[in-house]
Amino acid sequence: MIDMNIIVAKNISNALKAVGKKQSELAEALGFSKQIVSNMLSGSRSINALELKRIADFCNVSMESLVKLPEQPIETNVVRAFMGQVKTQNAKDGIEIADKLIDMYLFHARVHDSYIIGMTERSSL
Repeated sequence: MIDMNIIVAKNISNALKAVGKKQSELAEALGFSKQIVSNMLSGSRSINALELKRIADFCNVSMESLVKLPEQPIETNVVRAFMGQVKTQNAKDGIEIADKLIDMYLFHARVHDSYIIGMTERSSL
């Protein structure tokens, strides 16, 4: 699965490097804290269209260049990307188990939340 936040973040980082600007300068230009810009450039915070336009203007590039998909797909699944760094089979097996457990937990949390919401809606009828 492609995580557009990570792709856009990488494109912005590349654009900043190309024009010789720093994250702190971008933060100041946008009126954001350095932490917010750091979150944007790590892909952990989504960037809306207005922010993307302001970033494109700051870097003197098109918005299209900031959302362009790379020719070589990049791994945006953190577990799979991390798996490439692991050396032993036992460690890989452990990470796969942890990933499955996390998926199961998230699934059951969504089911539980849906049940609670359904119960709330029925009780308010």
